[in-house]
Amino acid sequence: MSDKFFFVWDKKEYVKIEYADILYVESLASYSKIITNHKTVVVHIQLKQFEKLLPHDMFRRIYKSVIVNIVHIEKFDRLFVYVNNKKFSIGPAYREEWKKGLLMLR
Repeated sequence: MSDKFFFVWDKKEYVKIEYADILYVESLASYSKIITNHKTVVVHIQLKQFEKLLPHDMFRRIYKSVIVNIVHIEKFDRLFVYVNNKKFSIGPAYREEWKKGLLMLR
C-alpha cells in the first residue's frame, strides 16, 4: 500500500488519487465523496471505513460526515474550518480531538 496515493474506480476505469490533492471527503450514506483540486469522485465505502485508510497525520474528522485534509485548511475557529473557501461546521464531539497534533501559536 502506498503512503502517497491510491486508486479508485471512476465510471469505467481506475484513477489515481494522491493524498496531498484531497481537500476533503464527505459522507453520502454508504458512499464517500472525495473532493480534490482536480476532480470529485464518489466511491462505495462508508466514511468510517475510509477514515481508517487515510493517513491520520494528514486527515482529521471534524463532523460526523466530513473529513478534511489539514494541509488545505486555510483558517479555523472554535466552530468552523475553512478549506478551499468552503466553510465546514466542527461537530461538538470533534471540537477538541481534531486539533491534536497541530502546531498553533497565539
